[in-house]
Amino acid sequence: MKKVLIFLGCLVTTSVFAQQDFSKVQIQTIPVAEGVYMLAGRGGNIWNNETLEVVHSKSAHTDGDAVIYFKTANVVHVGDLFFNGIYPFIDAGSGGSLEGVIAGADEVLGRIDDNTKVIPGHGPLGNKADLRAYRDMLATVQARMAKLINEGKNIDEIVAAKPTADLDSKWGGGFLKPDAWVKIVFSVMEK
Repeated sequence: MKKVLIFLGCLVTTSVFAQQDFSKVQIQTIPVAEGVYMLAGRGGNIWNNETLEVVHSKSAHTDGDAVIYFKTANVVHVGDLFFNGIYPFIDAGSGGSLEGVIAGADEVLGRIDDNTKVIPGHGPLGNKADLRAYRDMLATVQARMAKLINEGKNIDEIVAAKPTADLDSKWGGGFLKPDAWVKIVFSVMEK
């Protein structure tokens, strides 16, 4: 049976990788399903003289997120760890968590500079300031929701309280409307 690998968001078979020079690369395969693996690692020049680093971001959007650093180009592809300008979907059923998304954003922010191009999973091309604003929004919503949950509020009371009202004009224009986003945050924080 051929192993299927997920690399740079594409499904490929191991025969594709047999043609590449991985002599300077440390690669780890992370099982994500029966016979399916995600590659993570640090490496040298792999394609087009670009130095890539693929890092597994644990328990973020899902438990299988990868962040790809294109070091020569000063670009990072963060995938669904970053929804630029809109509320994100966090897939708790696939191991995702709000804490993991915040931690993943923090890790990326600590490794990039103000000139880095940040490719999100959804939304327009971003930069460090965009990712910082997203991370800060997530932390703000997390703190507000934690307060309401600790007060013993149920989901209907929390939705009615509109804890994201001041954020909705900036972040609520995507496919997840504010009430749906609040419900998702409640579901991932309730665990």
